[in-house]
Amino acid sequence: LSKLDPREWESMATMIRALAQRLGVSLRDDLLASLGPEYAMYAAFPGQAVIPDAGLLIQVRDASRVKEILGAITEEYAGDMRIGKLESDGHLLRYLDLGSLGLRYGELPPLKPTWVFVQDYLLITPWPQAAKNLLRGIARSTPRLAERPDFTALRKRLRRENPQLGKAGLVYLDLKGLTGFLLANGIPLVQSLVPSGITPLDMARLPTAEVVTRHLFGIVGGSHWTEHGGYAEYYSPS
Repeated sequence: LSKLDPREWESMATMIRALAQRLGVSLRDDLLASLGPEYAMYAAFPGQAVIPDAGLLIQVRDASRVKEILGAITEEYAGDMRIGKLESDGHLLRYLDLGSLGLRYGELPPLKPTWVFVQDYLLITPWPQAAKNLLRGIARSTPRLAERPDFTALRKRLRRENPQLGKAGLVYLDLKGLTGFLLANGIPLVQSLVPSGITPLDMARLPTAEVVTRHLFGIVGGSHWTEHGGYAEYYSPS
């Protein structure tokens, strides 16, 4: 980062130094040393939602120390922001209420950064509802990704020639579901709003989403470490 964006790096370095001086906390030795090495990122449309949930899960080796550090950092730097707390499915969620800053529309996205400890992991989401949805799914034993037939079939195909793929990380994109969502919502709008004759194709002739999605499947990727570095391979409809 110091080479890619020196100004941004200097801003971060200043904050890291201030953290050490004011709180006696080393970002590297105290916080980062207690996190990882496992982590996962996800995005999904919960139920009938149009806005997807997103989150970051990070393995925690010393939960009490991480809680202590995060609490000290938020208390020190929250300023005029309210730090909210709420219970959900037996877990305590904490979030920063950015709306309490009184910002005008367009100055900052309407986020409430949320964090909660789930078993041996720290979950971070852009708003409390995303964390609630994941916690509810865990409590109700919602089928995991590894139990989806399309994912397991794709992963098996990916590892057919290289069983090591996925040892360092796995990526899956439900391309069929995402494409279907975009087409099912977008095609009616295009057909309704674009007058005939403006484009070479009469938009009324666009097919239904299923005509396209029936030929699709998800994208799966895997990576692993070699003696020369990292190696990744993906399998997709393209």
